[in-house]
Amino acid sequence: MPIGTLFLGAIGKDVELLQQALFEKKFYAGLIDGSFGATTEQAVIAFQRSAELKPDGVAGPVTLRALGLLGDDAAADPVTRLSVDLVSQMCVGAPLQNIREHLPNIQRSLIARGLQAPSTVLMAIATIHVESGQFKPVPEGVSQFNTVLPNGPHFAKYDNRKDLGNLGPDDGQQFRGRGFVQLTGRANYQRFGSLLTPPFKLEDAPERALESAIAADLLSLYLKANSSRIKAVLTSDAMAPMDKLAALRRIVNGGLHGFDAFAKSWATGAGLMGLSLADSLKAAALQPA
Repeated sequence: MPIGTLFLGAIGKDVELLQQALFEKKFYAGLIDGSFGATTEQAVIAFQRSAELKPDGVAGPVTLRALGLLGDDAAADPVTRLSVDLVSQMCVGAPLQNIREHLPNIQRSLIARGLQAPSTVLMAIATIHVESGQFKPVPEGVSQFNTVLPNGPHFAKYDNRKDLGNLGPDDGQQFRGRGFVQLTGRANYQRFGSLLTPPFKLEDAPERALESAIAADLLSLYLKANSSRIKAVLTSDAMAPMDKLAALRRIVNGGLHGFDAFAKSWATGAGLMGLSLADSLKAAALQPA
């Protein structure tokens, strides 16, 4: 598998390869130990400056390619190309530290489930941008859509939602939206908890949907579960690109809340991947479930 984006805190064989490449180019004099610490980060920055690259200390696709660690075939993999810099441009306003912390889990989860096509990757990142705003798993906030304002019980509008599998008071609060994709409702916590690896009763510990690795898996599982609906949108000859984006947004949101930000994020990411908006929405871009 191609080397993915590496940054402070990363460990493993890929970090060893990075350190060896930096050592051979005389930018690194530390131990080849597979631990991306401050010394490795400074070596990456020094190399980036010498190569006239953005000196952010993150060994993304451009830096790895300049070091001879990433070939052109790997560059075509959209998941591998999800650098901190690319995602930060898709998710304007998200703190870089959040992207650095959570992006590896998202990449791992997408790869594990075969969701590496450009359309799937763009949908994942654009969804995170709209649903969280900060590129981190977040709990749903109180709003007119879930609570009778100004003083009603929080999330009471969800309590008796049969379509969410809720059974009555306090289910709305307990199973409110959480994560990158805002998993909502008792039924969804039951269903997707059973699909995790290993499976467990997420409805018994719903707050765990805010853990980075679990939130990433819930996002990819949701996309996987809806792959036939996504494919139906992408295969439609009657829909213009913006109509397709609207339909894709409805698959996650049920409506068009945040659509402008979703569409802008998608279009930005497509451009950074060297794709036109139309090409990024081609049916052939989606791998079969």
